[in-house]
Amino acid sequence: MGDLLLEAPVTDENEAPAPPTLSSDVLPEDAEAGFVIGVLSVEDPDGNQVSFILLDDADGRVAVTAAGQPIVRPALRSTSKPKNGCP
Repeated sequence: MGDLLLEAPVTDENEAPAPPTLSSDVLPEDAEAGFVIGVLSVEDPDGNQVSFILLDDADGRVAVTAAGQPIVRPALRSTSKPKNGCP
């Protein structure tokens, strides 16, 4: 009996990256502008570079740096008193 040769095409598909993780989500009440909230990270099974886009910046109070760090923007700090009468 002779050998049988089978050929199967193999394709490398671009697989989606894993869901991003945030190293910390704790934000002190008195956080100053530029405070790093945490570090966003993600792994791509294909080794591709991943970038982040901020879909909601909380009315300009949060930004994401080029390094993937969400930071507090100056607009977060307010000098007005809360409406509930607390100091």
